Amino acid sequence: MKRFLIFTLVCVLSFAGSTFIYAGGETEEKVKEKTEELSGTIKMWYYPPLSTIWEEEYFPEFQKIYPNAKLEVTSIDWPDLHTKFLSTYAARSGFPDTFCCFGTIFSGYQQSGALLDITEWMKPHMDKFTKLSLDTLTVDGKLYGLPYWAAGAVMFYRLDVFEDAGIDPDSIKTWKDWYEAGKKIYEHTNGKVKLTVLAPSGAVDWAMERTALLMMEQRGSGIYDEHGKPIINSKENKEILEFLKEVMDSGITLQEVYWSPATYSALENGEIATMPQGCWMEAYIKQYDTKNAGNWRVMLLPPWEEGGNQYAECGSGDGFPICSISDNPLLTFKWLEFVFLDKEKTIEATKMTGIMPVLLEAREDPLYHEPDPYFGNQMTKELYLEVCDKGEPLSYGPNYAEGTTWVVRITTDYFNGRISVEDALKEIEEKLAKIK
Repeated sequence: MKRFLIFTLVCVLSFAGSTFIYAGGETEEKVKEKTEELSGTIKMWYYPPLSTIWEEEYFPEFQKIYPNAKLEVTSIDWPDLHTKFLSTYAARSGFPDTFCCFGTIFSGYQQSGALLDITEWMKPHMDKFTKLSLDTLTVDGKLYGLPYWAAGAVMFYRLDVFEDAGIDPDSIKTWKDWYEAGKKIYEHTNGKVKLTVLAPSGAVDWAMERTALLMMEQRGSGIYDEHGKPIINSKENKEILEFLKEVMDSGITLQEVYWSPATYSALENGEIATMPQGCWMEAYIKQYDTKNAGNWRVMLLPPWEEGGNQYAECGSGDGFPICSISDNPLLTFKWLEFVFLDKEKTIEATKMTGIMPVLLEAREDPLYHEPDPYFGNQMTKELYLEVCDKGEPLSYGPNYAEGTTWVVRITTDYFNGRISVEDALKEIEEKLAKIK
């Protein structure tokens, strides 16, 4: 009997090796024919370092399945990426097949007709991602992107700096407490250590510090409502801008944008006490401040009022759409499946950049549930995942590039004293209402 079973198993395996029947009832040869039918060049826009590893390491694996596929990855810094996509799509020339898009601006791109509805292709995968990531990429019940990563906002802070100034981090109950702590730290260090990075041109920039935007989200205000109507001219937003102007005018912040040599240098020299940012800021802090490993910590953002909302997103629900006029939509989708539905590739992305996964299977990996020595053995990634799932993204309206340009330009005028806060908010709302 045993010999018969072994013989039968060998026969089955031999048969499977030559004419394996797939779930759809197709033979291996038939599936191979279909993969060879998909051919063409996938044009993909992203920013380093992942753009490099995808092209050099992952795509050769993909070509074993789709031998007639080619990949062109263009590395573009992400603020420029969105602006360039809009212009190339409008010109119908030079556009990518796919690119990384902030979930908060998906609806605007979808309204312009620039994104492909991939609902049917995604049906087998809907239960593999977090609800927030799918909801953010969905418009009127249709899905327009394959979810990739999330970035809830937290407060990174230097515990040693707080303690030297006699400040208990647990005493930071509101943003005003944060400001008062910054004054003490600045005075205690004779002006060497700044409270944070906060510049007039970056405080409300959707691509830079975003500090005001985090506060807006916490307070339930914002720039647009879910229907694309401007709502920036509100009592809550007036209070937020007035507060941030007071903080900047006090002289205790580094008035640079986050992504600048001046900020990196300040990190290297231990001159920044706190950084309210997306959890991916961890990668930059670790890279540039090697001297203070073990001194940095992470906490939830302070609320506007004690006991208030401490959650805000900073990129949750981001993903890769497929351009509606792509020449290779199905091949492009197969490539996105290959990368973003792979647990190990998702984990590698976290290790390289600090972004948090929206692929549920990846979240089970020990990487997301272990202490981090750099942050005094805090379970930082568990905190990041909590924030990613509880933040509620703002809406950024129908045209990211033009919208953020007006917001930054006019709020910078206010922060620099050239216009009143009332006039600034009124003018912004009028400009945004004209954007189509």
